[in-house]
Amino acid sequence: MPRRCSICSHESRDEIDRALVRGVSTYALETSYSGLSRSALERHGRNGHISTRVLEAAGAEEVRGAFDVVAQLKSINLVCASILQEARDNQQDNPDLALRAVDRLHRQVELQSRLLGDLDDRPVVNIMASPEWIEVKQVIFGALEQDDAAYDAVVRALEEGLNGNGS
Repeated sequence: MPRRCSICSHESRDEIDRALVRGVSTYALETSYSGLSRSALERHGRNGHISTRVLEAAGAEEVRGAFDVVAQLKSINLVCASILQEARDNQQDNPDLALRAVDRLHRQVELQSRLLGDLDDRPVVNIMASPEWIEVKQVIFGALEQDDAAYDAVVRALEEGLNGNGS
């Protein structure tokens, strides 16, 4: 009869499983928990003994981290800001570094603004200024000048629509 896995029966199994999933070395775990050996830890992981719920939780955390684009951008912004500060402090050594850091920060802030919806650079079309609309409007007004009843009906419909009384 094979021996029972010493990690599976350990009182701190969940903590050990989480540490293994995070990539903590078997040496560090061996020294942190009593009664463990590196070979037992390696067998535990290799033989698929790590708790399913620990693996699922770790996978979900990894997915959340991967999709947290704003947090990643903020992290990059901090690195760029520290490089900019370093370049300012040592301007004599590399004067171009400060300009490159400023450019990178500018692009980062622009990207972050787009992702958060603070910056919308989609084209805006003003239909009221388009030659086609001006021509259509002139044709409509020309036709309405010919018929007083049609003119009154259009004015009433527009007033109702603009006042929110229309359907």
